[in-house]
Amino acid sequence: FYAEGYHVEVPSFRVHNADTEDESQELAGEMGWRASNPTEINLWFEKRVQELNKIQEDAGSQFRRMIRLLKRFARSRGDMWDMPNGLKLTMLTDECFERSSGRDDKAFYFLLQNIANRLQKSLIVSNRAQSKTPQDRLTKSDNDGNMVELRKHVNEALEKLAITWSSGADKKATRDAWEWVFQT
Repeated sequence: FYAEGYHVEVPSFRVHNADTEDESQELAGEMGWRASNPTEINLWFEKRVQELNKIQEDAGSQFRRMIRLLKRFARSRGDMWDMPNGLKLTMLTDECFERSSGRDDKAFYFLLQNIANRLQKSLIVSNRAQSKTPQDRLTKSDNDGNMVELRKHVNEALEKLAITWSSGADKKATRDAWEWVFQT
């Protein structure tokens, strides 16, 4: 059972050339069936977490938390915002993650800053889990509406959170800024 409004993506796969040396899996998409490895993302993700933990203890866990926080931010307004799906947000987090030991608030703020800068350059998101080149594009065009909206709302969040870096910011102002970000 999922909470109301919970976003679940269910891909459709089929086996091609079953029980032969050429057996492979294909994913249904807008343009028909194409070769795809459904476990590739999971393997990539676990490897990425392990790599980060080797760099700094808990960095991989913080990476996981940043993905969750970005998804929470993206879903915080429900249908009022048209935001990218979880896979796009995960890939952006991987591309823009900057660890901050013991400080998830700083790490998330830096993530938003890096995403804002990244989306100024390009709204295209690729599947970083793929080892093949070029990687599949997760965005449909160079200017997807949900990516434009993400850029807009990330910049709004950064404006709201600017107060948290002010030396005169009190607890209430800081809490209000974070509450705006996550709509708590």
